[in-house]
Amino acid sequence: KSGFTGFVNKIMHSPDDSTYAALITFTDLAAVQTPAKERKTVTGTVDRYLSNQGDVSGAGSVTVFAGFCRN
Repeated sequence: KSGFTGFVNKIMHSPDDSTYAALITFTDLAAVQTPAKERKTVTGTVDRYLSNQGDVSGAGSVTVFAGFCRN
C-alpha cells in the first residue's frame, strides 16, 4: 500500500449473488508493516458466491492478492 491511512480487505459471501455479507475480515494494513500477509480459516457455512471487497481511507495505491480454498 502507498499513501493510504487505512485499508481493510474482506472476503464476502452470498447465497444468491445479490446480497453479500462479510465472511472474513483481515487486519487493517495501516496497523502492520507492508508487504503483509495473513491467513484465516472459517468454520460453518460458506455461501456459494464469493467476492473481495477493499475498504480504504485516504488516497494512494494498493495491490491485493486474495485466494479462497474450500475443503
